Amino acid sequence: MGFAEFDQSMIHHCIRIGAKNPKRPRPILVRLVSISAKASVWGRKKQLKSSGMVVSEFLTKSRQDNYARARRHFGMNACWSMNGAVFVKLPDNTRVQIVSAAQLDELCRKHPAVAPATSTAARTPADKPATKAGKITPTASAGAAAPATRSKTGASSKDRRV
Repeated sequence: MGFAEFDQSMIHHCIRIGAKNPKRPRPILVRLVSISAKASVWGRKKQLKSSGMVVSEFLTKSRQDNYARARRHFGMNACWSMNGAVFVKLPDNTRVQIVSAAQLDELCRKHPAVAPATSTAARTPADKPATKAGKITPTASAGAAAPATRSKTGASSKDRRV
């Protein structure tokens, strides 16, 4: 099946996601009717390389975070996802499926960074500075501040806001 043979009946559900942005079109989330239809589209996504369209998997938040960290550390060409799983090709040409952030941390320690690392690129969740509950931090928008939050253990039942 080529993209010319792709039929609307292969689409189970289709929706635009994200906020409207006049600078670029919003992404479209497409759910196909079968795994074989997905595999056909996924196998031919390289045909779209010069079209300006990109086909990518919808990963869970934790897998997306692992995928992004792996791409920053090992390079864009050494990481991929397939059927919801994240894979990395290590410098010794072995391929490893990433199943947890701890496993990725261990691989990052064992293998040097291939991609140029910035100060935040190779950070692990343990490296992130802790913030105090209730502290207001400024955001990048015009002087607005993030709302104050309280941890569940730090606030007594009398202090909880409704």
